[in-house]
Amino acid sequence: MKNFILALLTLFSICGCHNGKEQYTSIYLFIDVTDTIFKNPETYLSDIPIIIKEIGIDTIRGGFNGGEVKMFLLNNVSQTKSVTVKLNKGISGLLGQNELDRMDEIKTFYKKLNQGINDLLASIEFQREQSKIYQNICRELNTLSNTHSDKKIVIIYSDMLENSNLFTFYGEISKIQSYINDINSAMQELSKDCSLPELSAIDVHIVTIRTKETDEKINLAEQFWTKLFMSKNCQVTFDVELNL
Repeated sequence: MKNFILALLTLFSICGCHNGKEQYTSIYLFIDVTDTIFKNPETYLSDIPIIIKEIGIDTIRGGFNGGEVKMFLLNNVSQTKSVTVKLNKGISGLLGQNELDRMDEIKTFYKKLNQGINDLLASIEFQREQSKIYQNICRELNTLSNTHSDKKIVIIYSDMLENSNLFTFYGEISKIQSYINDINSAMQELSKDCSLPELSAIDVHIVTIRTKETDEKINLAEQFWTKLFMSKNCQVTFDVELNL
């Protein structure tokens, strides 16, 4: 019996019921609802396959990685409704999880992501008077930075044109230009409202929709937000489509 147990333990160490390589990814997704230009659900739903692939799973090949997607609104208040969809890490290996069962879990996760986005968009009104982007994102970045996830990603669907008591891209923009010229002073001032955490473990992807009317403002916003996030050692991209 003793020799049998030793042989069994040896088999487990070689094959394993868990290979220890599964990762957990946290993705925070922000949807700007201050302008009807972002109202079309397809703007976000078409990117869900890209998002779940970044977690290391898909609905064809499966996978045992886990993750969560937290979806937030960007509007005229500093803390808004959110929806969270989670997929626990699976157990791979000889005595691990059945692959067909795991595939069912992934497909359910995929459906819940679609439904979560639809539910959020159905619950709001577009074209708000204010756009509190900094406050919303800063607060959630503090939460994300304290998670123990293996990967941390932020996706923001927005023109990033803040319009709040902190600063605005509408009207006089001298304050924003001074922020760009001296980002350290900007950080000191903005930290009175919310202090950004260290962001070296977080990748930020900003997906914008440009028009003739907003193009120059978005160019300025790109300069500001890129400098702001990079001052906290964050990798940030500005683009017209999601590239992870």
